[in-house]
Amino acid sequence: LHKFDIIADLNPKFHLGVAKIISQLNADLKIGFESDFSDWFYNIQLDISKSGIMEKGFNKINMILAQ
Repeated sequence: LHKFDIIADLNPKFHLGVAKIISQLNADLKIGFESDFSDWFYNIQLDISKSGIMEKGFNKINMILAQ
């Protein structure tokens, strides 16, 4: 069984199939965009609803990965 440091779902809209796969992977940090269901799958959630700009979400992921 592989252990990952970080898993990032780069889909801006929630996809149940992708979220199910991510939930089965072993990682300390699971990053995804905020949705009605994201609490169940991601421990770091990015909210782009106010800005509506995807690039800001990707920049936040990039900052997390750079740490």
